[in-house]
Amino acid sequence: MSEEISQHIPASYDHYTVMGGGPMGLMLAAILAKNVERVLLWLPESSMANQWSGRKHIRLLNLDFEIPANVKIISGYRLFQQGSHFIASVVPARQFEEVHEHVVTHLNRTNQHAVVTFSKGFLSALGRRKYQVATFSEFLVKSLNAYQLQAHVAVATGPSLLADLHAQRHCFFALGSAEPEMQTLVEKLFEAPHLHWERSKDMVGVELGGILKNPVAIISGMSDFLPDAGSSFKGELMGRGFNEIMRLGTALGARPETLLGRAGLSDLVANAFSPDSRNRSYGRRFMERIQSGEIEPDFLERIELLLFPGRFIEKEVHQSRELHEGGLTISTVLE
Repeated sequence: MSEEISQHIPASYDHYTVMGGGPMGLMLAAILAKNVERVLLWLPESSMANQWSGRKHIRLLNLDFEIPANVKIISGYRLFQQGSHFIASVVPARQFEEVHEHVVTHLNRTNQHAVVTFSKGFLSALGRRKYQVATFSEFLVKSLNAYQLQAHVAVATGPSLLADLHAQRHCFFALGSAEPEMQTLVEKLFEAPHLHWERSKDMVGVELGGILKNPVAIISGMSDFLPDAGSSFKGELMGRGFNEIMRLGTALGARPETLLGRAGLSDLVANAFSPDSRNRSYGRRFMERIQSGEIEPDFLERIELLLFPGRFIEKEVHQSRELHEGGLTISTVLE
């Protein structure tokens, strides 16, 4: 990949880095490793990077992952000071702002960089006030521009469940970017027989579709435990939920056709109905914990749930045995 994609966006970079050590990061690193000479898998925690370094196999969430020989596991920010960088970010939502603020301050201004984020989410209340934007992709654009960096941004989302990606079953991504050259670059770097890409200029809309489907898919899982609620109830629930996605998404700048497509409706259906959906599974586990008495709010927590439901939900998500990023969306939506 030595040729130029365009006069604006180079097709080759000094470093190709996947940021984030979860299952998605491991799978993206393996795909990218087939298309470039060397891949860096960056982990936020240096202790985990040291633990994983040199391993050929890693097991996460009951799934086995093979680490290709040309993937190097690293941590820290010094690397970002040198050369040009292509970054694919799957950093967890709770760490996204802090991590990328550090990355932006280290990137070299004399080189061009490209960032595609597979992470999707709303900024914290502090971040929204500071940057005057709502989503991760908007935050990346604004922070990169603030440091006068030559950088290009895209966001990828769609019906691509972890179980399907791991089994190399067909998965689908909407790729949002205002720059066709950036979309071409991402498609080439992550070219694989089971990955299918669809382009959109509506970067914010693509991300909003990926964010807003999370609460609805979680509620779909919760509805499995409601009395006398079957598939008909779930169908009505999904219809009302999608109407809310359309209402809030368009209010935040998404185009209706974006939310009606792969980034919105398709992603919602996959996440709301698949037994492999982590969102749906989280909703089911939440209800199981309530029924078993594991979650039983005390008096003060009941007041908090009544007055500040977002705060209660966010605390519960962080305290759960398996922290689920999709649950963090709920508190921001309620605000």
